[in-house]
Amino acid sequence: YAEHAITIGSVRVPLYVVADSAYPLSPWCIKRFVAAPHTGPTALFDEAVQRARIVVEMAFSRFKGRWQAMQDLRVRVDCAAIAIHA
Repeated sequence: YAEHAITIGSVRVPLYVVADSAYPLSPWCIKRFVAAPHTGPTALFDEAVQRARIVVEMAFSRFKGRWQAMQDLRVRVDCAAIAIHA
């Protein structure tokens, strides 16, 4: 995962997958901390992860909605890749 890092300012930041509690924590997958008491830096982290998850879920929802229209699209096989890319 570290080889896919981006540089923000002068800091190299690795890319992560933002997941919900169903996924195991790993070096490339982050999820909410959720521990009691839920205050301070832990609460701020959880809030940031939750906001990121909402953005990702909305993006996938829009993609799925648009993909349904592609299922009924009638194109020649040699034009399919161009149609999907568009």
